[in-house]
Amino acid sequence: MKRVVASASARVSLFGEYSKLIGESLTISLDQLQTKTLISLNSREKHSVFSREFNERVNFKIPKFVNKWSDYVAASLNILKKNHYQIPYLDFDISSDIPPNAGLASSSALTVAIINGISTLLSLNLSQDKIAKLSYLVETSELNIPCSYMDFYSCTIGGVQYIKYNPTSISHIKNYRLPKKAKIIIIETGMGKNTQEIITRIFKAHREGDEKITNHINLERRLIREALILLNNDFPDLEQLGELMQQAHLSYQINLQSSSSLHDQVCKTAMKAGCYGAKISGGGFGGACFALVSEKQEEQVKNALAKISKSVIISSVSYSGSQVNKPT
Repeated sequence: MKRVVASASARVSLFGEYSKLIGESLTISLDQLQTKTLISLNSREKHSVFSREFNERVNFKIPKFVNKWSDYVAASLNILKKNHYQIPYLDFDISSDIPPNAGLASSSALTVAIINGISTLLSLNLSQDKIAKLSYLVETSELNIPCSYMDFYSCTIGGVQYIKYNPTSISHIKNYRLPKKAKIIIIETGMGKNTQEIITRIFKAHREGDEKITNHINLERRLIREALILLNNDFPDLEQLGELMQQAHLSYQINLQSSSSLHDQVCKTAMKAGCYGAKISGGGFGGACFALVSEKQEEQVKNALAKISKSVIISSVSYSGSQVNKPT
């Protein structure tokens, strides 16, 4: 039976998390946190979806939403159908080590892996750009989640990725590289978040003229400009990049007030242990933190963070983007 395994990586938002307001973003794709889905053709007249994380199987003949994790599969099938792709009945076996509701693009990685896997399995020959755009429509058009293109391009293409936006589309994408010694440490806080609720709240405050939101937007734009200057060098200065991260986290504390005592403790611990910079991921109000370190620092920083978090993961940057392979 024909089948494939598709994967997509998590991402951290270096700067520009609220990209629809800021107009640009800078993300880093992570190779140690991935979602994978085994997709195969079946002879039954229904789709069958199994999640290893939830240990649950959902079957449906016509894609429908039931307010659970399987909605992302149903929405992906709907989008492909609406774009005139003929999709037979499929089996999905999904596994993921990306923590949900942590500001690490877990849902985006899932939709990208699904769309890319189906494209390869059925020889649809979708480009990376098309995969990212269709995945974006899965969440915005089908599931009514107010997100931006940032996560979907990061999960599809990978790397250290800068995106500049027009009001309704992308005007520029460029990928950069960090020095090989650079590592990202992801620290789970165990504090979940509701992304849809957070985005709605921030956008409402911005429309009402909240000066602190405006201050944060202006700061993030400046930080992105300064970060791009560093990244345009053959050997970007990680210490300076870390300093920019510290400025961003301070704005999450003061302007957005989206940090917490636990997030602040995580970042302070990482800095005291010798990282270049640490900040909250995913815009705050819960979720994970991440720290920028070198290979020489990583174990020392990880050991310090392990005293306050049960999950501390060291990752390199993933430059490969979403991948599809034959199962072993």
